[in-house]
Amino acid sequence: MALLSSQRKLLPSYCHVCIDQKFEPYVIDNQRSEYSANLIDMSEWVVIQNDAMGCHYSDDDKFLETELIGDADDLISGDNDLLVLQQIGSIPILSVADFLSNFP
Repeated sequence: MALLSSQRKLLPSYCHVCIDQKFEPYVIDNQRSEYSANLIDMSEWVVIQNDAMGCHYSDDDKFLETELIGDADDLISGDNDLLVLQQIGSIPILSVADFLSNFP
């Protein structure tokens, strides 16, 4: 699993989210910490054009564009404004719980 991002300045935010307690029901603490520590090496950086993608909040457009340009398998989000879209192109937009339910 890799992280797609268009903004390196967001990396600290991604790392913080990875170790958040809200993921405790899904992933044990040491796995979250290990993932966060390896996030830079597991990241793929893409260049976006900041195109309008039709999100309710235009600030969310960059996430959809990043997923499309980066040819993502899934977009995992806790943002209801993204989750209601269900997919962008052929890329499903999933909650963390839905994404993790696909793993044994």
